[in-house]
Amino acid sequence: MNTELPNEIIYTHILPRLPAKSLIRFGCVSKYWNEVIHDPSFDRLRKRTHVLITSWSVVGDESKIHFVSVPVREDATLEPPVHLFSLPIDKHYILQSLNGLLCIHRANLLYPYLGDKPVYIFNPSTRELVTVPVDGSLRSETSHVSYYFGFSPCSNEFKVLGLRRCFTMEFEPTSIYCEIYTLGSGSWRRINVPVPFDPDELIYYTDPICFNGALHWMRESQNSIVAFDVGDECFREFQNPDGYPNPVYLRYLLVVDGHLAMVNGNHLYDENVMDIWVLQDYGKWLWVKDHISFPFDWTKSDRPIPISTIHTGELLLTPSFSSLSVLFYDMTRKSFRKIEISELPEHIFPTGKRITSFEENNMKLRA
Repeated sequence: MNTELPNEIIYTHILPRLPAKSLIRFGCVSKYWNEVIHDPSFDRLRKRTHVLITSWSVVGDESKIHFVSVPVREDATLEPPVHLFSLPIDKHYILQSLNGLLCIHRANLLYPYLGDKPVYIFNPSTRELVTVPVDGSLRSETSHVSYYFGFSPCSNEFKVLGLRRCFTMEFEPTSIYCEIYTLGSGSWRRINVPVPFDPDELIYYTDPICFNGALHWMRESQNSIVAFDVGDECFREFQNPDGYPNPVYLRYLLVVDGHLAMVNGNHLYDENVMDIWVLQDYGKWLWVKDHISFPFDWTKSDRPIPISTIHTGELLLTPSFSSLSVLFYDMTRKSFRKIEISELPEHIFPTGKRITSFEENNMKLRA
């Protein structure tokens, strides 16, 4: 009698449940195992969501950002938190989560400063960290650069986009340049493409969303969405959907169940309702309006906002303030579940923290 398990069972039911670090060790056994584990189709079997908590602490003159992962089980309950690592960087930082990788860099303020700051790419599944080098040849003493993290599914490449704003000695803006760093290339390069907006025109409290191979921003002054194609390295601009109001109290982009979506918070204060416009057809720019009706006073309940769809199909909502809890929202049943996050390491405090999410990815990093 054959007692060996079929390869299909091993591939689809056993290996996807293993931690990423164990899979990487298995990849060293043979060339075949290495190819299996790093195949994109295998990664799709491991789309398990983790809640990511970041907080900062200061001891003496040293400031650190701490990263803690809270895995979400298949039944959408939470596993105990795991401290991933701590990074020496001050609290003014930007964190972008994309396809299982995190892009971390110091927040660039709206005035010129001397010296570019490093960009870090971190894989929380494997705990690998690489530093994107600073290129002094692109730097100007009267400029500042804002970084954005994107992915092109056509070329299977991660890229960091830098938008550099140059100023006169009187701090008057003169020009904007685009700089590109392809992960694994080892160097920055400047691209000669027109930038159809000033970074000051973007919604200041939101991060761009990378969707369909393009970075997307909301442009406040023009009531439009600007997109940067990560593969073709060019900009496009689209008008907001018909009926989308302007101005809006709270607005930002996210991905809902595989679709680009826009939040509109104009009715949160008076009706506890958040409108969500979902882009059902990207090619035809066809939007459908939906909403979330909160069964509680949104303003007095940490003001939760949706950030992503998890592997169960539910929306993950995180608090805007100090609460250490998350909400899962079923858009079909229109129902909520609240889960408290407990057993956090001592250095994770309920203040100065941010909650987001990432999906597992066993990709090996190269700067």
